[in-house]
Amino acid sequence: MIHALLTLLYSCFILCWELVQPHKVFCLNQTGHLEFGSCLPDQHVMQRSSFVKNSDFVISADQNEPIYKQLANQITAAINDGVFRPGDRLPTGKEMLEKYKISRGTLNAAYKQLAKNGLITVTQGKGTFVRGHETASHSIETIDYYLDELSKLLSLDELEALIYRQLQQYSRSATVRIAVVESCPEIQSFMVESLSSFKDISISAYQVEQLLEESPSIMKNDLFVSEQSNLARLMSTDQMSEKKDSIAPVALTYCSDSLCGFAAIPSGASIGLLCNTRKFFETCRWELSEIDSALMPNSFFPIGNHSSADFSVFLAKSTVVLTIGEPDRLLCEEQLQLLQEWADRGGQIILLKKTLDKGSMLYIGDCIRELLMRGSTKRTYVSSK
Repeated sequence: MIHALLTLLYSCFILCWELVQPHKVFCLNQTGHLEFGSCLPDQHVMQRSSFVKNSDFVISADQNEPIYKQLANQITAAINDGVFRPGDRLPTGKEMLEKYKISRGTLNAAYKQLAKNGLITVTQGKGTFVRGHETASHSIETIDYYLDELSKLLSLDELEALIYRQLQQYSRSATVRIAVVESCPEIQSFMVESLSSFKDISISAYQVEQLLEESPSIMKNDLFVSEQSNLARLMSTDQMSEKKDSIAPVALTYCSDSLCGFAAIPSGASIGLLCNTRKFFETCRWELSEIDSALMPNSFFPIGNHSSADFSVFLAKSTVVLTIGEPDRLLCEEQLQLLQEWADRGGQIILLKKTLDKGSMLYIGDCIRELLMRGSTKRTYVSSK
């Protein structure tokens, strides 16, 4: 009886671990720091689009707390205070990006946290809406019930000792199984490299089309990481729709070394891209033109084409070559020799690399910790009786 109550009590605590958070409402003063109080209309504040009632909310990069957590906590506070009511629509990624320079990855991380806490619901094609407090209230009531039942049988000291012993009965070896789902091989490679910095994970890479084929083995993963642009296709299948809470949308950004390299490209340069696919080439053309129209690549050379003649033509058209990896790992010896001779004549080689943005990395880290804590991963338990 006591063992069962302890197990249920522990499970309830885990389920509502992040459902009850302290929240504060802040405003941004003229020095760029947060302070308590209301904000004036001309201050740099984050207002709700079509749903602001009595409060404004702001974030600050100067805070130790990650931006997505600041955003999630402030929206949580607004919901608890009745400023946001069930049915209110929250801002879209486009609105947040255009007005407040908050990346889609950061906003998605905040909304994902709120959805897991039972405060909001995301409706594909319609938007993100406030749901209410039912999940949090129910979990707290459940914990209170089991505490009352246990207090009839044990003193608080005995209860604490038994819970501690229960937790120590198992040594856990857990691995979060992550599926990186992407339609572009280069982007997928960058995502896998970024995620490899996390511990206690295993990573598998899949094309979006593989999930659409409804392979049972893919569904055994704990977390599905994909770019926001792929979500509509992923959610088009019944099996992924059922696992929507396991999908983690992320955003990528160019690494600082690549950005520094872009800044060194002279005006009027003819830029070539060394990559795997035309899809990545077209993506880079659009993204780099958004940074500066002078950065848009004019041509690309597909990795795996070992024709030295074709490579010579590619180099002849280019004064700058962007490459997705170290050339000695991508080209054959004869092509490397041609590249070296081209560089000796003044050609410029820049490593083009992308990584998950900060908001996405923090979000994925929280997802991994939550999965390990909640026991949603594959585990091996060893009894210490």
